[in-house]
Amino acid sequence: MPQFTAADIPIEDGWWFLCNRIIEQLETAAKADQSRDIDTDVRYRIAKLYLSMAACYLLVVGQYAPSYRDRAQRLRELAASPIPQPSPIPLQRFSQFVSECTLLKMCGDTKGEFGQFPQWCDAVSDAESIWCWTLSRMLGGIPSDTRSTLLSLLAKQQPLLARTKGWVKAAIVHPKVCLRCWCRWARLACIASPRYLVYGAAADLFFNLEGSRVTITQHQLVSIMVKLPLTHTKGDHQLSWRSVALMIADNFHGLLEATRS
Repeated sequence: MPQFTAADIPIEDGWWFLCNRIIEQLETAAKADQSRDIDTDVRYRIAKLYLSMAACYLLVVGQYAPSYRDRAQRLRELAASPIPQPSPIPLQRFSQFVSECTLLKMCGDTKGEFGQFPQWCDAVSDAESIWCWTLSRMLGGIPSDTRSTLLSLLAKQQPLLARTKGWVKAAIVHPKVCLRCWCRWARLACIASPRYLVYGAAADLFFNLEGSRVTITQHQLVSIMVKLPLTHTKGDHQLSWRSVALMIADNFHGLLEATRS
């Protein structure tokens, strides 16, 4: 394999990585019973989310490193630098959280060596900030706006060929769904590629869940669901955040997991 540097990795790869992790978080949370921050499974999900945020952030600033420990070290160095570093969240706190999560990932435990372990509300809030900031940088540094506006601008910049390839592959993998829902798919294709639609739906759900307090409404759940290429509801069946989360995961596994379109 030829040698490459952090600058050779597209920033969008880091954003995709974070989006994929968010979908994994939704799928895992939807199947889990635990919801308290002190539960082992929840702490591990928090750690994985922060480690994905760290990889995404370091790619944007050109400081990516291949290992968890190296990435945590680089974040500590950036946080300690006398030169202010671009960051959508306080870098010192971000660095401490990533270091704690790295200890949990590598050692299976953390003793608060760098500070307190982050809470779930910290992880969701910070992930949204990194998500929007990275997308803004991908778009040339435009001021961060709403998630939907940023994603719409990204979709408009996507080459028509790339968007078409995504839908063609979706039709090949799910020919029956394509025939049955061709009109809806045609409308969705005018908006974005399957990948961007699924990532947008995942963000809308994930960033509206507040830990164990689920405040998202039926109207919001329906608005998220209709953006998905693959849906499976029966009649007037009431949606839950768990059912929509699993639907998003099904779209990821069925349309995105094995392709870069």
